[in-house]
Amino acid sequence: MQPRYTHVSRSTLKRDAMRLWLAAKQEIIDSFCNFNACVNLTTDVWSAPHGVPGSYMYVTAHWIEPGTWQMMKRLISFEEFLSSHTGHALFKMLIKVLTNFNLEDKVMSITLDNASNNTSAMDKLKLKYVPPMEEKETMFPVLSRMAMDLTSVQASSVASESAFSTSGRVLSIRRTRLTPAFLEMCMCLKDHLDAKERKQDKCPLETPLDFEEEVFDDEVQRNEAILLSNEEIALDANASSKDTLSPGGPRGSVLSIRRTRLTPTSLEMCMCLKDHLDAKERKQDKCPLETPLDFEEDVFDDEVQRNKAISLSDEEIALDANGSSECTMSPGGPRSIKCYAHLDSKKKPNNSVLLRLSDHRTLIVFPNASFIKPRASKLDTEYVDRPVDITNDNNLLTQNPKLCNTRRRNIWTRLDGLKTTPKLDNSVHESVRLERTSVDELGTDYVFGVDVESSVGRCNFVLEKLENDGRDDEAMKFFDWMRVNGKLARNVSGYNLALRVLGRRQDWDGAEKLIFEMENESGCEVGFRVFNTLIYACCKRGNVGVGNKWFKMMLEKGVEPNVATFGMVMSLYQKGGGGADVVGDAEFAFSEMRRFGVVCNSAYSAMITMYTRIGLYVKAEEIIGFLREDKVVLNRENWLVLLNAYSQSGKLDEAEKVLASMHEVGFAPHIVAYNTLITGYGKVSNMEDAERVFQNLVSAGLEPDESTYRTMVEGWGRVHELNKAEWYYKEMNRLGFKPNSSNLFTMINLQAKHGDEEGAVRTIDDMMTIGCQLSSILSIVLQAYEKAERFEKVPFVVKGLLYNHVLNNQTSCSILVMAYVKHSLVDDAIEVLRIKKWKDKVFEDSLYHLLICTCKELGRLDNSIKIYISMPKRDKPNLHITCTMIDIYSCLNQFSEAESLYIKLKSKDIALDLIAFSIVVRMYVKSGSLNDACSVLEVMEKQKNIVPDIYLFRDMLRIYQRLGMVNKLADLYYKILKAGLSWDQEMYNCVINCCARALPIDELSRLFNDMIKHGFSPNTITFNVMLDVYGKSGLFKKVRQVFWMAKKQGCVDVVSYNTIVAAYGKGKDLRNMASVAKRMKLTGFSVSLEAYNCMLDAYGKAGEIEKFKNVLLRMKESNCRSDHYTFNIMINMYGEKGWIEEVGDVLMELKESGMKPDICGYNSLIKAYGIAGMVEDAVDLVREMRQNGIEPDRLTYTNLISALQKNDMILEALKWSLWMKQMGI
Repeated sequence: MQPRYTHVSRSTLKRDAMRLWLAAKQEIIDSFCNFNACVNLTTDVWSAPHGVPGSYMYVTAHWIEPGTWQMMKRLISFEEFLSSHTGHALFKMLIKVLTNFNLEDKVMSITLDNASNNTSAMDKLKLKYVPPMEEKETMFPVLSRMAMDLTSVQASSVASESAFSTSGRVLSIRRTRLTPAFLEMCMCLKDHLDAKERKQDKCPLETPLDFEEEVFDDEVQRNEAILLSNEEIALDANASSKDTLSPGGPRGSVLSIRRTRLTPTSLEMCMCLKDHLDAKERKQDKCPLETPLDFEEDVFDDEVQRNKAISLSDEEIALDANGSSECTMSPGGPRSIKCYAHLDSKKKPNNSVLLRLSDHRTLIVFPNASFIKPRASKLDTEYVDRPVDITNDNNLLTQNPKLCNTRRRNIWTRLDGLKTTPKLDNSVHESVRLERTSVDELGTDYVFGVDVESSVGRCNFVLEKLENDGRDDEAMKFFDWMRVNGKLARNVSGYNLALRVLGRRQDWDGAEKLIFEMENESGCEVGFRVFNTLIYACCKRGNVGVGNKWFKMMLEKGVEPNVATFGMVMSLYQKGGGGADVVGDAEFAFSEMRRFGVVCNSAYSAMITMYTRIGLYVKAEEIIGFLREDKVVLNRENWLVLLNAYSQSGKLDEAEKVLASMHEVGFAPHIVAYNTLITGYGKVSNMEDAERVFQNLVSAGLEPDESTYRTMVEGWGRVHELNKAEWYYKEMNRLGFKPNSSNLFTMINLQAKHGDEEGAVRTIDDMMTIGCQLSSILSIVLQAYEKAERFEKVPFVVKGLLYNHVLNNQTSCSILVMAYVKHSLVDDAIEVLRIKKWKDKVFEDSLYHLLICTCKELGRLDNSIKIYISMPKRDKPNLHITCTMIDIYSCLNQFSEAESLYIKLKSKDIALDLIAFSIVVRMYVKSGSLNDACSVLEVMEKQKNIVPDIYLFRDMLRIYQRLGMVNKLADLYYKILKAGLSWDQEMYNCVINCCARALPIDELSRLFNDMIKHGFSPNTITFNVMLDVYGKSGLFKKVRQVFWMAKKQGCVDVVSYNTIVAAYGKGKDLRNMASVAKRMKLTGFSVSLEAYNCMLDAYGKAGEIEKFKNVLLRMKESNCRSDHYTFNIMINMYGEKGWIEEVGDVLMELKESGMKPDICGYNSLIKAYGIAGMVEDAVDLVREMRQNGIEPDRLTYTNLISALQKNDMILEALKWSLWMKQMGI
């Protein structure tokens, strides 16, 4: 190794080569800019070799250099052809090339083959070149014709075939990682450098054959021609000396690389005449070979081994020998002449079929003959290249004229490199028919012309044929046959074909098993092509998840992806949307691409596009930084993606720089770039710069397209400029472009905002003209006027065909009337419903119900009543509408109207459902008719199919509580438990509050604890209820626990303290009672009358007179007025002590306060008078009670009898006791 040699990486070589090509390309463009003569073009489409995906279109320019008059040729374009080969696609590619090289008005002619798609493309392409002599053609007709002949360049197909041959060596099955841009660089740069080294206008062929050999040898050294093997050279020399036809025979001197303009007829004349003259000079039947047949068979067999000819069957050889030995003649001449066909496979401008007659070995040439789908190899020709009897009625050539086609073929195509099989008639050989037979119809030893002895290549060919024809089932069966017969060992190609079928079927499990079999059973090396096949299948169907799985499996197995892998995977992620998982997978794939050192332009573009789409502009700029860091040579897609990223992120200055750089590196102005920049300015409402870009677009020689005008309309709409938007909208229509739905929505919004109802009507007509659905148009109009807050103008816009559609379509009708009701246009809605033409009672009732409910939710109850009144009358009222109206009338306190609707339902024997019962019950509760509500509940209970929901259960609990129906409450509680409802916080509070007196304390305590356990918070009333329950039960420990829990949650109020004071007082815990009262005052609560009453009652019953008086004193100091309960406590306390004077003072104070004793007060007074011995006064109190309308109760008579007994009035006491029994008291 040379120690001073500095290693250069392939990335550096690639980058330097790309720079050379870009400089050369710019040099060609500049020369064309200053070029005033005409240019002729040659173009064609080339499909990549077998196993390499893709098609490519080349364009070669031919011209005469001004001043030097040298004929020049340059390969100016070799781009990937992604779409199908239609005329329109060819036209677009040609326009692209002409634009990039400034040749729009300089092309005089374009040379193509005679395919129909080329004709279609030329019909679309109108050449703008005007010959200089055309305007003077009538004046100087001869000179003009001479000028045309002299200045025109004879563009032939030699350049195209040469380009195809070179590209076949550059891009092969062993070199598939070349990107389209790099392949174009390789092809065009080589052609450019070759052109620099030679003069293309001089070919001094003084010794054509020697020069041809020198050129051919030079091309071999430069890998532009295929060198023959030693075996082929020896065979060729031997065959020439023995007058045996071979690839190196006499035709090689006639038709050579420098003699390509011979017509097929001239070629036939040269070949056959030479053979005829040679036959005159010698006797062909006296061959010096003693064993001529053996020699012929030796040569023939050698050619068979090299796929140059096809051996005869044993039967045909016998027939041939028999015919030659007998040499019998029929009256019309020879009875039978046997011949064999040999297809020339040399790299010559024409292919010829040579027939050697077996009796005199006469040569017959079919010039320029080719198969319809030529594929010449041993695999393809072992059924077709048979000796042919040209006198037989079943003559192959006469019966199958397609076998000999006189149209031109690719003159540089090597015969053994073609891909397809010749189409043959079934009469040629039985083996051909086997090609069309299914696997099930054949034995396991011989299928599709293949047996167990056939080569792996033959089997792969049959498998590929089945796969290409879409015969998936038969392909997989044949693949199984190959597995059984050992044809898959190290056969990666066979497995790859099977994976294509499985990918098309989306049988991913089968594909995974096949990969496992390749690795572990067949000894195959699983490379990137295997996984690319599967990823390509996922990419075609947009199956992101499965494609990601194959990509990760590829990495797990240590397989290095190539450019195609990353291109397909990133494209798949881009199509998969902007989900977090998809973006994460894309980021991983992108990082792996950089780790492997692979540069895939489309991967960078896909990553930037994904980030831009989901608004991650910072990450998009990171990828842009990687583009610079990795020194990626940007293609047009990359430039456009950069431009879009900066435009979407609002960095318009950077976007402008990208556009300028794009032009600087040689990319011609592109309409998409300008449209993207206009969109960016429109997005930030900077329409002045958008107008500037629009003018620059026109100045650059581009015609604004549909997207340009659409973007301008959207931009001016965003800044609410009706006049500008309308101008671009009209201009778009004038040029024949169609606005999209967004443009129409923008125009409707602007016209609604600016009050242009006439313009809105015109826009609606345009929407109908372009085929928009009328329902969509209606929605757009309603949304626009709602946004503009001018909805009252909608009736003036919705008319004509649109209004007629509303009247006939129930969906559109419902949309319009709902919008009218929402915006208080109830009269317009009622009018539409009145004149509508569709008939559907069920839908109509539902629509009316929806309108009524909408008005109710908006709080416009009067409108609900108006719509209900306008409804068509039905014999049987609608239950749901009627119940809704009952609820509305209840909200308006019109209970009589609500009840009349309920009575109407009952009269029509309409069974109510759960919602109906709930509404009626609430109506009666709200009106205060609790008994009527109970009646409705009883009716509901009779309907066994109705189970109340949680809301109705709560209403029932409240009703029964207010009515004091303790038994009903208990029954309802256990019914709720049995219903298995899921309780919420409100349900717990309601049950505890309502059922406190109906349930045992243990059940209430369980409910309360269950409520806390489920994380629900009791409200203040619930806490107070539990305090009362525990206090009355003497459970003071639980009282304190509940109180502190309530205090912690901030749910303590005055009632809480009163309840605790009463509980302690009832429990005679006077110390804690006083402490709670004191704490109540300290916490900021004023001691309530109820608390004072509780303390008075406790102190009075305990005989604590001083404390009793202190409480009374504090009441007076706090200006707390006494109530009946206070006076009753005082009377009871003083009476039990026998303090009649104090009782009298209390009575006097009671009267001064404007109150009279109640039944409790009278009972306490009777008891006090009895203790004081004032029995007559006690009897008078009973009479006074009756006079004041207070009916004495059992306690009254009990106290009176006790007073009589204490004062020894036994008879009177007995009399009153008997009277109580008689009265049932």
